[in-house]
Amino acid sequence: MRYRQLVSFFNDIKITDSDPAIPAALYFATKGFFNDYNARLNEPLTQSVQTAWEQGLQQMEQGTLNPRQLAKQVQQAEEQSSPATKVKRGSFLLQAWNRIQN
Repeated sequence: MRYRQLVSFFNDIKITDSDPAIPAALYFATKGFFNDYNARLNEPLTQSVQTAWEQGLQQMEQGTLNPRQLAKQVQQAEEQSSPATKVKRGSFLLQAWNRIQN
């Protein structure tokens, strides 16, 4: 986003948006963290999706991430009836982005 170029497409993100979580969402989209074209950054993260995303982060850190497999897991997690957490999707991604940058 620094150079106003998107590496992934989302229906609900525009180049002119200034949400600091957008670069993280674009990056993680290339790693299988999304199952569709809607980032929904301001919506609460469900427990099932949070579990899938945390597993994906661990696999990234270990160098064992399979983006296609993670996308399947995220799809299954999105389809589950799972309680919402107090964390917004964008906040989680931004924290994850900061975590892998260090």
